[in-house]
Amino acid sequence: MRTLPADHDDSEAPARLPPDDYCEGAADFFDLDHKMVSSSERASTLKQLAGEIDQWKKSRTYFGKPSPDSLVLVMPEGYGKSHLVIDLIKRGFKVVFCAKSHAQLDEKEFGFRHQYDLNVKRFRSKRQNFRSQLELLGIPPNDFKFAETATINPYAMPKVKQQESIRALDDLFVKHSCAHNAEDFFQEHYVEFVPDIMNPLLNDADVTLITFASFQAVTAIYKTSWWKGLGLIEKIIPANEDTGKPEKKIPFKKIAIIYDDPDRSDVDWLRPITQEELEKLKEINDRLAAREDKTESPEYWQDEAFAHADLLAAQHKALQDIRRSLPHHKIIEHKNTCYLERPVGLRIGNHLKGGSVTPAVIVTTTEWLTGYYALQTLKRSDLNPHDHLDLFHSVECKVTSISTTITRKQNHAVLLPIIELLKEEFPDEDVTLIANALGCELNLSNNKGRNDLTGKTSIIKLSWPHPSVNATIGAHFSDVEKPDYDLMIATELADLGNQALGRNQGFRFKGRQAIMLIDPKYYGKIISNNLLRYQLTPWSSKLPKYNKKTSKKSALAALSFSAEQSPLERRLLELISQFESFGLSADAQRVAERLPERQRQHFDAWLAEHADAAANARRAAKDDANRARVAKNVRHHRTKKKNSLCLGE
Repeated sequence: MRTLPADHDDSEAPARLPPDDYCEGAADFFDLDHKMVSSSERASTLKQLAGEIDQWKKSRTYFGKPSPDSLVLVMPEGYGKSHLVIDLIKRGFKVVFCAKSHAQLDEKEFGFRHQYDLNVKRFRSKRQNFRSQLELLGIPPNDFKFAETATINPYAMPKVKQQESIRALDDLFVKHSCAHNAEDFFQEHYVEFVPDIMNPLLNDADVTLITFASFQAVTAIYKTSWWKGLGLIEKIIPANEDTGKPEKKIPFKKIAIIYDDPDRSDVDWLRPITQEELEKLKEINDRLAAREDKTESPEYWQDEAFAHADLLAAQHKALQDIRRSLPHHKIIEHKNTCYLERPVGLRIGNHLKGGSVTPAVIVTTTEWLTGYYALQTLKRSDLNPHDHLDLFHSVECKVTSISTTITRKQNHAVLLPIIELLKEEFPDEDVTLIANALGCELNLSNNKGRNDLTGKTSIIKLSWPHPSVNATIGAHFSDVEKPDYDLMIATELADLGNQALGRNQGFRFKGRQAIMLIDPKYYGKIISNNLLRYQLTPWSSKLPKYNKKTSKKSALAALSFSAEQSPLERRLLELISQFESFGLSADAQRVAERLPERQRQHFDAWLAEHADAAANARRAAKDDANRARVAKNVRHHRTKKKNSLCLGE
């Protein structure tokens, strides 16, 4: 266990920067070095970073080279990114704060406005305005789903089907006995809605709040004058009728764009695409190209601009020649799978450089992989990225980590009645489950940015990622020689785990527990490589290496017990160690009655499979087949190893 040195000085600002080749060769990316960080160090680091960003904007140089236009901050959960916003505003910056969801922006708006007394303006999209209007009618916004066009391009934003959406709205109004006309309501609050962000009275705001999707749309529409779309205008020079000069809008000199805690899918540059989708994409591109090719002919412009038909045709031919010289969609193949490179227009930071203003683009994340993806994408947007990693171990709390197969798909539904029973037996703990694929209110993505979980005891499930997710991570590191794919996947899981743990641990720690359930396949990699940012309790379990002599029963028995454990931890371990028999018990079925419908369906499906004799026989046969396959692979490996040793002799 690491401890602070006796001569540790809280007033010193730490600065552990990554290796010089971090951006180019990701091999050293996984060579992590944690440290202990105090609250004063945290504040000092953020203040120092704000000063560096300000200096970059002033001097335009950094160690004799052009200063960075963008910065990636990999920082612990609860580090206090709001303080960075305050420090930038004190240095004269106007800040555009982007988050993934409106729920996260609601929380930030309250904090900036009431805790820090900042002038805040909020960009509301058509969709958000529409949902807000439904809420005013007493209709839960989540009850309505926009009808959308299916997209072939995995990066494309689906378009709203208006007539189908209106029909869905009409059904919703009937369900809630609402007297409004669905078509008129949709037309007024969605089609005709225009954000009032350009209101001159709002231009004195310190912070503009906006979602990633809305900011991407604004920058794509306005391109080099995106700041006009957000009202980031310092002054307006009126038009001069005498000289004929038009009205001129001057942007603020210093603008900072903060992308707060994006998912990897928000900043990645590769996504898998099937052959069928590729063919459809090519077909659409060919149709669009054929339509554009017609503009190369003077005949196309005869009716619209007869006098300039030849000039317009020549201009469009020059544009089409550029278009034909570049692939419309770049395809990368890795291990027999095709990946589509994110189009230029949809990359974070695109359209921000050039024009009248180049902002400081800052990506803040708690995740190592997301930080790496963001660096590479910003490089592709020609934003000259710089990075700062601040890795630490919490000095205030300890986390219990448990290796257990209950995290796996065939078992995880039993967690639902276990959590319900813990809520019943420990009402003061306010137990919360954070997990994917179980219909939980909180999952490993939407827990980001939440500050309201500090008073809750959290139980977090980390299971195997989907194979396609693993393969995509491998494709992003395809240029690394002999990469450790298991370590990459373990890092991905640790990223998700650290994010969820940070809701009530580390800088947010207020005495509540956090217990992490990790699949045995990745538990060893995560723990041995020190990927979790939190000190583990001594009774955190470490299963023996799996082999044919290690049965499921002995693996579960490895879950250790200690007199120092809290009653909740002890009870949880007891239930996990016998999860199958508990799941079939009357107690489990009793507490499952109060589960939400979607979660109840998960548990009922597990119950039907495990309570049925025929299903049990099929499962036993499948387990026998798997054991036989593993034994065969072990024999093959041993024979191969023995033969190689003989050849060596």
